[in-house]
Amino acid sequence: MTDRVTRSLSLIIPVYAEGSDVYHILEEHHGYLLSNFDEFEIIIALDGDDQETRDTISEFEANHENVLVHHSPHRRGKGGAILDAFPLARYPLIAISDADTSITPAEIGKLVEHLLREHADVAIGSRYIKGSRRAIPFKRLILSRFFNILVRLFTGLNVNDTQCGTKVFSARCIPSIVRYLNEPGWAYDVQILYILKSIGARIIEVPIDWVFAEGSRMRLESDIPEMFLSVTRARYLKRSDN
Repeated sequence: MTDRVTRSLSLIIPVYAEGSDVYHILEEHHGYLLSNFDEFEIIIALDGDDQETRDTISEFEANHENVLVHHSPHRRGKGGAILDAFPLARYPLIAISDADTSITPAEIGKLVEHLLREHADVAIGSRYIKGSRRAIPFKRLILSRFFNILVRLFTGLNVNDTQCGTKVFSARCIPSIVRYLNEPGWAYDVQILYILKSIGARIIEVPIDWVFAEGSRMRLESDIPEMFLSVTRARYLKRSDN
C-alpha cells in the first residue's frame, strides 16, 4: 500500500495448534495494521485446547493493544471458529487471513484498496488470475484446479480461487453469512461465497503473491471428498431455508 488507509478494519485470524510459531506471524500483522490503518482490531479465533498455542496467544494479547481472543475449547473447525468470530467484529471492513506465512500482511491492504476502489462487497485473494504470483507444489495445484471445476459446476460461482484464505468483506455481508453458514471445515469458503452470490453481493478477485506454507494441515487427497460434499451442501443452503 502506498498511502495510509483512512479506514477501520477488523482482522480475524483462525488459529489451531500453531504453537509458539504463531507469535511472530501475529506480530507482523499487528505491526502492518498499526502502520496502515486509522483503527483496527485483531480477533484471534482460537480453536481447540493446545496448551502451547494458548500460552502463546495469551502472551501476545498481553503485549499488544487492539487484540481480542475468542477461544473455543472444543474444536469447531476452521469454518466454525471464523463463524464464531464474525459477530465480534466492530469495524465496517472485516478481513480473514490464515495464521501462516503464505502471504504478507500487505496483501490484505491490497484487497482493501481494491474493494474500496471498485465499490465491491467482497474482495478475495486469487492465486490463479493474471497478475498473481504463486509458489505451489504441482500435485496440489492440479487437485486445487480440479476442485475449482467442481465448485463451478455445482454452485455456478464464477470464481477462480475459492480456497485462498485471505478475504475482505463489507460488514453488511456478515449477517447473511452468520445466518446461513453451516460448514465447519475447510470448504467454508465455498459456502460463504455461495451465500453472498445468492444475496447479490458484488464479489471481486484480486491477484496476490502467495507461497505454499510448509506444515499446512490441509491434505487435498483426503479432504477433497469432504470438500465435494460441502459443495453439494452449499448448493442447497438457501433452498432449504425457504
